[in-house]
Amino acid sequence: MKNFLFLLFTLVGLGQENEPIFLVTGTDWTLTVESDQLHFVGNGSNFTSPYTVLNHADGTKLIAAHNKTELQVYIKQQTCSMGADFSWGGKATLLSHRKKTMWSGEGCAIFKPDYRLSKVWRLTSLSGRPATALEFGGELPYLDILTRNGMFSGYAGCNRIIGKITFATINELSIGDIIATKMICTAENRESEFLAILRKVNRFAVSGGQLILYEGSNEQVRFEQVL
Repeated sequence: MKNFLFLLFTLVGLGQENEPIFLVTGTDWTLTVESDQLHFVGNGSNFTSPYTVLNHADGTKLIAAHNKTELQVYIKQQTCSMGADFSWGGKATLLSHRKKTMWSGEGCAIFKPDYRLSKVWRLTSLSGRPATALEFGGELPYLDILTRNGMFSGYAGCNRIIGKITFATINELSIGDIIATKMICTAENRESEFLAILRKVNRFAVSGGQLILYEGSNEQVRFEQVL
């Protein structure tokens, strides 16, 4: 019989290299998820491994392999009996090399966004081609993202902007409610294109000091970390 476990996903710290994104705890196991690896202790296993993220229509799965075992962690947004703060459900399964279930646990979860996005990001490419300051009134657009309160501010190429950023799962987001100042922009300025793309993106990746935003599997915009 499966053990029913209470999963607690909490963000541990902000803005430091190699800090955990998630700390998952059960009655007899723990799982720490960092930006590039996870660490699992439970059911007689103790290992650290890279993981893969797979997005589905109703949730996200993390998969990590170690020797002849595979750990699968599946999370989705749902009503949970633990209260309003626990709006996510979680399930963890440890499989043998023959895909036979060795252990499984499930419960409630709190989901927090990736701390690595809480930086200042300057535009480097838009719609598949490099961005230049001349296309944006002499200054490249940038975003200052605050994941803790789901907000961002910045410069779009002509106007100063603020808006909301919402995280759906580990690598999915949406950008909206953008408010801009009312400066008159030149016809050749790419600000309108930049803002339209921000409203369309739904997935992100952070790697090597770069933030990449996608619409589906298609890269739309790329930034470099400034601060």
